[in-house]
Amino acid sequence: MKRAVTLAFLVLIAAKWATAARLDLFADEAFYWQCGQRPAIAYVDHPPVTAMLVRAGTELLGVTPLGVRFFFLLLGTAFPFLVFHLARPLVGGRDAWWAAGTTLVVPAFAHLGLLAIPDAAMLPLTAVFLAALERATREGATRFWLLAGLAGAFGLATHYRFVLTPIAALLYLVVTRRGRRHWRSRGPWLLFLVLAPGLAPALAVNLRSNLEPVRYYLAGRHGGGFQAGAWPEFLAGQALLLTPLLFVALIATLVVLCRRALGGDDRAILLSLFALSHIGVFFLASPFENSDLITVHWPVAGYLALVPHLPRVLRDFASVGGRWRRVAAVLTPALGAVVTGLILIELATGWLRLGAVREPFIGWSEVAAQSRVHLPELDPAPSGRWVIVADNYKLGAQLERELHDRADVYVLDHHKNRAHGRAPQLVVWGIDEQGLGRRAGDEALVVVEWSQIRTDQHDAWLAHVGSFFEALEPLGELRVESTGKRKKFKLYRFYRGRVADRHAQRPAEPATGAG
Repeated sequence: MKRAVTLAFLVLIAAKWATAARLDLFADEAFYWQCGQRPAIAYVDHPPVTAMLVRAGTELLGVTPLGVRFFFLLLGTAFPFLVFHLARPLVGGRDAWWAAGTTLVVPAFAHLGLLAIPDAAMLPLTAVFLAALERATREGATRFWLLAGLAGAFGLATHYRFVLTPIAALLYLVVTRRGRRHWRSRGPWLLFLVLAPGLAPALAVNLRSNLEPVRYYLAGRHGGGFQAGAWPEFLAGQALLLTPLLFVALIATLVVLCRRALGGDDRAILLSLFALSHIGVFFLASPFENSDLITVHWPVAGYLALVPHLPRVLRDFASVGGRWRRVAAVLTPALGAVVTGLILIELATGWLRLGAVREPFIGWSEVAAQSRVHLPELDPAPSGRWVIVADNYKLGAQLERELHDRADVYVLDHHKNRAHGRAPQLVVWGIDEQGLGRRAGDEALVVVEWSQIRTDQHDAWLAHVGSFFEALEPLGELRVESTGKRKKFKLYRFYRGRVADRHAQRPAEPATGAG
């Protein structure tokens, strides 16, 4: 078993590193690179660790996809070993290897580190926290309480969602008899004392921005009316994320742990509370979500607590009943491995023409190259740098990453900026419309992501773009197509103008859709 897991691990890691090195960044990764170029105690929509890791990687390897993703890949590489150490005292060495192998076939775990996103740091930190907490509550050793606190502090400084992890620990320490006994020692006090500084970045940015992050996550993303139909969609999304058979198997594992917990099994209580705290919160919140943003990956940390016991559940399922149960037990990880491999192949090559998989990564290098060609046609600012205007934050982040050596990039007030919680950060950096207003008189290259504007909004949005300058000269358009997905960009030269009154009546905003 150990050899099989090791071989699968080596194959997966080689594929992930090779894919990460050649796959262009998607918008959020480019935005985190922007954050890393502007060090701060925190950013409006997330704490600082993700940006710090991106900055550290690019300092080592340059502003390349591998540089941006370097430390996230290292964390993803370590993740199976962390799960092994979590599982070993719970289920023994043999099943601990099976649990580590499970992380190689569950797509949500297997692809960890391939992208420079907060989850690539959060999940390894969650594994360390849970493993240390399990040992601390079983052995009482001070070093494990301290380790859990350190992991918790860094986790809280990575993303707001990590707060569910110490909440789950607090639940165990408050609602269970054995958990309450630990308060007589210094362990839990040390845990939360060491963990508390991790909240400092989030508190600082919330106080400085009039609770903008809190209002965004509680109202901006989850402030809509109740929609019961969201619950089936939530379950379907989880099944797609994990593969259907693995999703069913993990939920069956949760049921088994809950039954053991009701029977008084303390370790089962700890794990089931942890799983339910994550999966349950996002399940209950899903009917109130009022945005089209992707949140399907948010509950993944909850499944981590179930992975140690998954091999035993599958084995017990296969041992009772006929041949079809044994077949199903084998197909469960096998299907996950196939899906994991197919997604990697598609990301690396595009051979399978799964447009939805590759679409977020295509077009950015091409539009940056086209922009670089047109920059010499403009007069640079007195500073010697050109001015580029992007019509949304995603395009702006990609253009700044590619052209930061020669241009200053500004971003217009697109609805995407607010929907993704990025608009306030652009204001803080001074690269929003007000910042652009201070460049009156400078020529600018304006790039519009035309394929993200509905056809009936084209004229209104172009009028808004043109309202910043007195003259407009089309420079051409760029079409990028890959695996059935097409992106279209239009480039313009705006020159010798002054910014119009920004309090004038605004034209209609663009709406996302095919152009």
